[in-house]
Amino acid sequence: MNTPGRTRTLTIAAILLVVQAVLELTDLALSFALRDLLGGEMTADALAKQLSEGPTNISWLGVSTSVLVSAIFVVLAALVLRGSTTARVAAWVFAGLGLLGFAAGALFSTPAPANPSVPGWYLEYSGLAAALTLVAYVAIIVLLAPRPSGFARRPVPTG
Repeated sequence: MNTPGRTRTLTIAAILLVVQAVLELTDLALSFALRDLLGGEMTADALAKQLSEGPTNISWLGVSTSVLVSAIFVVLAALVLRGSTTARVAAWVFAGLGLLGFAAGALFSTPAPANPSVPGWYLEYSGLAAALTLVAYVAIIVLLAPRPSGFARRPVPTG
């Protein structure tokens, strides 16, 4: 999987970016599957309501954001693997913003009362996904912080 000159840290960081995208899309798919239990709205008038009153659990705004963030993470992972310094910095920034958003959500959101109709495995999955997200964000930040040795640097002109 490692090409000559690419550090292992870049490969691991790219894998973690893809893991983040998969977690995001899995959460989206589960939200759709359980939307009746979670209380989400997916009607034509729901987008206007969400923009004026704030998003519901499952919203068009949330769906588009999840898909967009997942696509960005996958593209950044591919570019990091190709050795793009710009993508490495962008991935570092996106992971930092994701970590800040994660922390803000944990600190400032009020826990919803437990819905007895939601399956127990979903609550366990949500906790596991949150823990994996936190670990992945921190790992991406740590792995992409140091400048890779030579692989993502521009060649020095000779002559």
